[in-house]
Amino acid sequence: MRKQRLTYEKANTPPTIGVRKSWLSWNTSNLKDEEKSSQRAFEDLIIRKFITGTWVGRLEVISEVIIKRRYNCVYIAFIVNESRELLNANYFLKGYSEEMLSIILKCPVKCEIIRATNDDLVYGII
Repeated sequence: MRKQRLTYEKANTPPTIGVRKSWLSWNTSNLKDEEKSSQRAFEDLIIRKFITGTWVGRLEVISEVIIKRRYNCVYIAFIVNESRELLNANYFLKGYSEEMLSIILKCPVKCEIIRATNDDLVYGII
């Protein structure tokens, strides 16, 4: 029987979201009677697809893209494979992602990148 590595993201079941684990998108447009809630959800989808497509091969398979909206700025956080030889490429992709998403979304975008190895993200083994 093969053992699987479990991350904190996958260790928590959906009913524990908001109790032990926070949401992956932070915005106030999902409140009652707020405008443009569907537009924000679509923008979140565009951001996630863009990041996973741009950072292909460098993003951890177990990493989730976290989107936070503060005032007019969008903050995106995710985990990238730690690799010394690809460090300059990571800086280029960070700037490229921020610039392209700023043009697409018409608001400032900041990427918060965490570098880690696969073993650093293991929460438990099942």
